[in-house]
Amino acid sequence: MNETNLERSVLIVTYHFPPYGSVASLRAAYIAQLLAERGWTVHVLHAAPSRNDPRHEGWAEQLEAKGIERYSVVPSSKRLFSLGQRSLSTIRLRHWLRYPFLSAPDFYADWIDHALEGAERFFSGKPINIVLGIAPPLSSAQAADAIARRLDIPLAVDIGELLELVPYRAPSYNGRSPQQVIDLLLRRAAYTTVISRHQKEQILRRTDFLSHEDIGILPHQLCGEVPVTWQEGTHKQYTIVVAAEELHAAILRPLLKILRMHSWLSAVVIGDVAPSIRSAIGQWQLTDRVQIKQKISAEELDAAIAQSGAVVALATTWCSTPTSVVHRAVYAGKPVIIAGEYATTIAADLPQESVAVLPSVSPAALDAALTQLRNGKKPTRIVSDDREVFEREFSRRLGMVMKL
Repeated sequence: MNETNLERSVLIVTYHFPPYGSVASLRAAYIAQLLAERGWTVHVLHAAPSRNDPRHEGWAEQLEAKGIERYSVVPSSKRLFSLGQRSLSTIRLRHWLRYPFLSAPDFYADWIDHALEGAERFFSGKPINIVLGIAPPLSSAQAADAIARRLDIPLAVDIGELLELVPYRAPSYNGRSPQQVIDLLLRRAAYTTVISRHQKEQILRRTDFLSHEDIGILPHQLCGEVPVTWQEGTHKQYTIVVAAEELHAAILRPLLKILRMHSWLSAVVIGDVAPSIRSAIGQWQLTDRVQIKQKISAEELDAAIAQSGAVVALATTWCSTPTSVVHRAVYAGKPVIIAGEYATTIAADLPQESVAVLPSVSPAALDAALTQLRNGKKPTRIVSDDREVFEREFSRRLGMVMKL
């Protein structure tokens, strides 16, 4: 084997990646940057943002400056409309009409063919040593599996979300029987990473074909150091951050009602927001206290979190805040309110003193929690000394799989 073939070269396959300027891109951008900083030659194959998707060219340029090469292909044409384009009732109707006929784990599955064609076009003859698929959506990992088999090189898979929440990141992710697809990917991957020890133990308990060496842990990236303008004990303006891929009116209206009641409260809303919410903000004269950011980079998200008093995370069947956002907030020393049916699931991986769990998104419960947080003691920033170990081990294990 010559020196070129021994070069550590990885092809990352992911649906969302900058310039797609959304929290959906956080995990893939972090892994690409991590591997580039550790001496890997990093190629990323991703879906190009469609017409209505948020774009952040500056974020993409920052990653390219680190030596990361991007290749985009045609996005999925079968995914459901986002809540920023249609109402929740329309999304539900389209979902119910498609669900009985769906055999794929999500509504992005037609992108697999585009990704496979793009891989053959861009990487034929290039010294790619390993393919890394990043999920969710699960179809990204399936595309990586197809590419790895076509190019006859090892496959690794990163499941960058709680297993229970993989189908619920956004309405258009929701699909049928994700567990079967996850099990198949676990069988085919030479190495799999998850976000916590709890997730690793969960996989090992329900599979009989994996060992501890087959699964690694790569926690989410921490919030970067940015200037903080909010100070503990101030009783002037208290800002909350709400971030998700898609935010529908049924979730945001309770928050807007609370803002109408309290002049000391303001909000930064990050994600694809329904037009009705923008109208409500104007009608309720909240324009000066509600800031909507449709596109955002990791750096800008960290700044919003650092300058806030608290973060509100959603954990419902139809919309969940990615755990990458929740972990950034907790480890930055910000209190987090997790509201929805899956709130307990998200909180299980976090320090209990940093989170408040609400079973539903109701104005009364949110109001009580926010008032208590504003008047209570602010949690301290958590320093994790073992993240460097996890990152180094992740790079080392990928290198070992590459040489198999």
